[in-house]
Amino acid sequence: TGKMFAFEHAEIEPDVIVMSKAVGGGLPLAVLGFKREFDAWSPGNHAGTFRGNQMAMATGLATLEVLQRQNLAGQAAKRGDWLKE
Repeated sequence: TGKMFAFEHAEIEPDVIVMSKAVGGGLPLAVLGFKREFDAWSPGNHAGTFRGNQMAMATGLATLEVLQRQNLAGQAAKRGDWLKE
């Protein structure tokens, strides 16, 4: 299968992952993922003008579901192998 992130090719486990642009399916959305041990904020403590946009969140979730359902990473890996031949 293909890999979704470059760090997976190096077989490392990052402390932090940042995603933006494409994950929002055209809407303003960025994702910050990190290990639980780095989570110092209580719910509601990290507020701001552009946080929690429900439309962007729903679109981001739908985008990730499509990427998984259509196996985008795997398809890209197959085509990449074909191009290398």
